[in-house]
Amino acid sequence: MNKIQKMAKILIFLLLFIYITPSFAADAGKAIFVLGKVEVVTELGEKSRLRKGNGVNQGDTIISSKRGQAQIRMSDGTLLAIRPNSKFIIDDYEYNGDNNNDKSIYNLMKGGFRSITGKIGKENKGAYAVKTVVGTIGIRGTDYTARLCEGDCSNADDGLYVSVLDGGVILENDGGSLDVAPGEYGFIVDQAVQPGYLESAPGDLLFASASNESQSPQSSSEQSIVSSITENVKINNESSSDLSTNAVNLAVNTTTGDNLITTTTKEALTSVDKTTNIQINEETVLVDSTPAEVVEPAIEIEEFTPTELAIVLPSAGSALYSVIANSDPTDGVSTGTLDIARTALTVNFVDATASAMITAEFNSETWSSNTTTAMTIASDGTFQGNTAVDIAPLFGLSRSGAGSVSGTLGGDSEATISAPSNVNMNYQMDDGATTLNGTADLSVSAVNP
Repeated sequence: MNKIQKMAKILIFLLLFIYITPSFAADAGKAIFVLGKVEVVTELGEKSRLRKGNGVNQGDTIISSKRGQAQIRMSDGTLLAIRPNSKFIIDDYEYNGDNNNDKSIYNLMKGGFRSITGKIGKENKGAYAVKTVVGTIGIRGTDYTARLCEGDCSNADDGLYVSVLDGGVILENDGGSLDVAPGEYGFIVDQAVQPGYLESAPGDLLFASASNESQSPQSSSEQSIVSSITENVKINNESSSDLSTNAVNLAVNTTTGDNLITTTTKEALTSVDKTTNIQINEETVLVDSTPAEVVEPAIEIEEFTPTELAIVLPSAGSALYSVIANSDPTDGVSTGTLDIARTALTVNFVDATASAMITAEFNSETWSSNTTTAMTIASDGTFQGNTAVDIAPLFGLSRSGAGSVSGTLGGDSEATISAPSNVNMNYQMDDGATTLNGTADLSVSAVNP
């Protein structure tokens, strides 16, 4: 074999290597939460269902159904919350940590979204923009929400509505530009008309309430059961349509609120004779009569309660929850006093964990407990964990014990941190001879964005 032949073989090998080696390019973004039917259409027209953990890339169009919604974290840290009944395009995106070339350009074709700026917008504001049919949204480093109405917003004029929660945006079109600051509402009616301010919030277009404010907590909870769907659910591997005496009621109430997406999902099981293997898609609640894949885990009826909630936590920052009401600890006979100044819950939204400290005075002793490890917050907002207890008597030696703590995050969204505003917490402290039990209601007292 001569030198030319050898070089030709090497060249062919290199070409084959280039073409057959799979691409390991990172995704432009990733879905961190999906509820309902949300689809992704690529530049080539390939359509797929968006699931939690799926990647999205430049050129992808994200389409949500009437009850579908998704949160997407882009590679630069930008958070996007796509509202129901929306069409949102990742128009031109590149992030390599290069301020001169990085860009984050989107296109809102329909519906609405909320965006919390990532590194691209913070380090080079001119590299970020959202295009719409009536104008463009630029930023000043911000947290804002937008809604495009085109005959699909009841009791509202067509156009682009924008509200700023933090930072600022600039609305631009052929008619001019407008700076919108926190607490202000901007509006663009047409590409040729200069953007203007609204005197007040445009109803519930940008921030919808989960329930009517005049309702009591009990009635609003009942109101959240808004639909009953019996299709495409399997009970012991039998389709619900084949079960004459078994019905599965799935109720979904979703709303965009002051957090990225405030979601209340209630699933009520009624008139079900079977006792095992009720299987539903834990990611996609059955909405829009869309068939859902049957996936693990199975849900045992005995362990299921119709008051379970699915919440959405922010993905950054932390919050301190302090006591606003409580039942003092008791051993069943004697009652102590909860030290509300030294009882608190800290939530870390980066990794969705919580830690608690609880202090009470009981029989002239100070009982203090702290969680031994960070408690994971489940998708329904619940948490539980163990605590180490230290008992310090007024006189004499201290002793140790063990305990537990559990609770649920909930309530309305707390605007400053985009997170549940309240916590209901139960605790137990035990020294081997005495067991103290108590409860505490807490609310947000400090935040670290």
